[in-house]
Amino acid sequence: NGFTLDHGFSMAAKLRPTPTLFMSYLNPLLAAGLDRFFARVKREGISGVVVPDLPPEEADGRRVIFLCSPTCGTERIRLIDRRSHDFIYLVSIRGVTGARAGLPADLGSFIRRVRRLSNKMLCVGFGISTPAQAAQVAKLADGVIVGSAILRIAATSGPRGVERFVKSLRRALD
Repeated sequence: NGFTLDHGFSMAAKLRPTPTLFMSYLNPLLAAGLDRFFARVKREGISGVVVPDLPPEEADGRRVIFLCSPTCGTERIRLIDRRSHDFIYLVSIRGVTGARAGLPADLGSFIRRVRRLSNKMLCVGFGISTPAQAAQVAKLADGVIVGSAILRIAATSGPRGVERFVKSLRRALD
């Protein structure tokens, strides 16, 4: 719909001093030039970048937050731990993102397994769509990431709906 990286940087500037993460697929970053993009991230004070389709083996020392899924084995988790900047983004589910009725039964064991192999903060996302789910995840992990549910509410209820939802998440986490 015409949204560009420049739009993202402009929006992030309006949010300062709130810490801001960018999440993008790799192709737009390649089109912009990886070195230029990451230099601008640093210059603009963006806190971090999540690139789901950038393998840690190909990050070339760039400060990226990598995703770790329940299907990752021990060596893959260790690699993600070594290469991830600030925290590891734990994917709570097997499959694609989107709101879910409930959290996976094995989420706690997955978080404990990664925690044994990492000293980084562990933030969990994918499929978290209610304040109750966010509160449940917060008891197990260092952070909670809600994406699809916010996008769905933005599309149906606009900014006021998003504000109400985010406040309900905050109350549940407090």
